[in-house]
Amino acid sequence: MIATLLLATVTAEAQLLPKNTTQEKTEKDKPSDPLGRDTPRGTVAGFLSAVSDNDFEKAAQYLDTRSISRRSRKTADLAKDFGTLLDKGGRINPPAMLNGDTSGKQNDDLPDDTDKIGTIHSGNKDVDVLLQRIADETNQQIWVFSTQTVSQIAVLQKNIEDPLINSFLPSTLIEDKWYGAPIGHWLAVIIIFILSYGITWIVMRGIIRAMHHLFLKNKTGKNVVDAFIAPISLYLAVWVFGLSCSYAGITILLRQYFGQLNVIIAWVALALLLWRLIDVFASMIQKRLSRNGRFKSFSSIIFFTRRITKFFFVVLTLILILDNLGVDVTAGLAALGIGGIALALGAQKTLENFIGSVAIILDHPIHIGDYCKIGDNTVGTIEDIGMRSTRVRTNDRTVITIPNGTLSTQQIENYARRDRILMTNKLRIRYDARPAQVKDLVNRINEIFAATPQIIQDPLAARFTGFIPEAMIIEIFVYVATADFNEFLRVQQDVMLQIMDAVEASGCSFALPIQTFLPKQAQA
Repeated sequence: MIATLLLATVTAEAQLLPKNTTQEKTEKDKPSDPLGRDTPRGTVAGFLSAVSDNDFEKAAQYLDTRSISRRSRKTADLAKDFGTLLDKGGRINPPAMLNGDTSGKQNDDLPDDTDKIGTIHSGNKDVDVLLQRIADETNQQIWVFSTQTVSQIAVLQKNIEDPLINSFLPSTLIEDKWYGAPIGHWLAVIIIFILSYGITWIVMRGIIRAMHHLFLKNKTGKNVVDAFIAPISLYLAVWVFGLSCSYAGITILLRQYFGQLNVIIAWVALALLLWRLIDVFASMIQKRLSRNGRFKSFSSIIFFTRRITKFFFVVLTLILILDNLGVDVTAGLAALGIGGIALALGAQKTLENFIGSVAIILDHPIHIGDYCKIGDNTVGTIEDIGMRSTRVRTNDRTVITIPNGTLSTQQIENYARRDRILMTNKLRIRYDARPAQVKDLVNRINEIFAATPQIIQDPLAARFTGFIPEAMIIEIFVYVATADFNEFLRVQQDVMLQIMDAVEASGCSFALPIQTFLPKQAQA
């Protein structure tokens, strides 16, 4: 069953491989091999699957036995001995490293019809395990274990010792099997993995702490080094695990399966390292910009770039994992390219929002933390600028989500960009005030402004501007030198209280609105 999982990669690849008209005609005339021997990867997976099921007669069909007697018992025993040989001292490349093309690997030093897929350690030397492409009874090209490899099985087996792991296991755990592998080997694999990761994590932790004390003096350097602990520990644990399994003599079925898993975990560890480094360097840039007072200007660009970079690495890691599982990524990407037009037509709003987000990032009319008015009604603080939408926290503490496509076309009034805030008001003075009193009041108000350091006078702040039916008007028009609205309200409150005292001191008084009362008959 384990080897069946390996064989699934061949099936997935066959489903995704593009075919042109000529290939289709050829395949119709020449059907694929029912045992999956069309490719080196299929041959290895099929052989291991047959061995795991103890079907040695089927396993023998993956060997080139043309130079051996055709007695079925002989070839079946030969396949069984070869499986045992691989268990004790064999190493086969993970499925991702085995060629999934019918032509095999072409860029090596071997003939075009021969592929090296592993080695067998016998005595003090390593013997190559070779696959060879031959023609079967129907004249179809298939890949089988070469005559050179098969002919050495009997000789190699004499020099192979029992696996080290078997000397520590009771016979029950060796004889009883689960999915074609001894139960004891399954338990050993779990223990080896835990020990591998634990040891490498402890070693890495010790090295990092030593570097902290000896070389690293600032927090940023420590954060960079700390980002390496988990990914490097995981990466080293994978290789320590693989070497330990090989040294302990874990059955080839488990080593082949976990060898594929090791490659995937290694890519995941690398992606995790890059992910953590992105966060560390983004934080470092943010702190540097904050010290220069420029963080707000570039905060949205930093957040957006970090997300795009992470998204890119996630996609790249998934592509590499699929490639290691045997899926033809090139064909998949080609299919995505062909379907891109249809996807674009069906996701116009999504693309519009993405383009809108890019426009916002490049033009940066707003940044995270800015207090803005968007359109006619939406007023609040920008909480997040995403790839699809922007979130705004309103004064009522609700959150409004605005698609970036819509936001990029809206009128945006950014209060956070103010270098000063306007303070304006109209004082209504009663008509019983004499001209000298009004002039004195205007002077007193200007003196208040002059004595307030936060107020900018350009050149006078208070002026007598005219008459209305119910009052005389003194207009105030000044700027408060702050961008903080709370600070502006504090200054405005202090100034208004002083103006009330100035009105009383000048002998003037505020005019009340005129109310006209009509008889009920007139109202009717």
